Amino acid sequence: MRTEQPNGVLVVGDVNSTLACALVAAKHLLQAPFRCALGERRRPAVIHVEAGLRSFDDDMPEEVNRKLTDAISDLLFVSDPAGLDNLRKEGVPEAKVVFVGNVMIDTLLAAREQAMQSAILDKLGLGGRRRRREPALDRRAAREAQARRDNEQRESHPAPLNGSLIVMVVPRPSSLRTSMEPSCICTMR
Repeated sequence: MRTEQPNGVLVVGDVNSTLACALVAAKHLLQAPFRCALGERRRPAVIHVEAGLRSFDDDMPEEVNRKLTDAISDLLFVSDPAGLDNLRKEGVPEAKVVFVGNVMIDTLLAAREQAMQSAILDKLGLGGRRRRREPALDRRAAREAQARRDNEQRESHPAPLNGSLIVMVVPRPSSLRTSMEPSCICTMR
């Protein structure tokens, strides 16, 4: 962060590393202030993807991480309409909240056609079966239709930042190899 001096830091999800990255960014003072749609700033904007999700079980560590990350974030990117309701009920100002849809569903839908063309099912001996329409497929079709409706609901917002943005992907403890170093740090300008 000292080297990049980002105008924003994007954090995703509800794991401990999400909260840790958000906290570091929220406390980091930049060498020079910058102006953006959020006003003049001396620290990077913290942007939380998957904001507003709630299990309503405070005994879950992820629930604590969700609430704290949302509380210290400047922009809340919501993936589910229920998240909008949760943030509204918690009194979060509408100006901080942006409905962006479900990144995982969007990725699935974008890659579905290409995946269906893959030969991997045949290689695994799973492609030759004739599939009958089952309730699970009906539920999948319903989720896809909901994802399309969610896409239509998204609002178009001007980019709130006018400089660099750091995207950090920190591995979960189960995937650690040797350290807690981020597996991917990208700077977007």
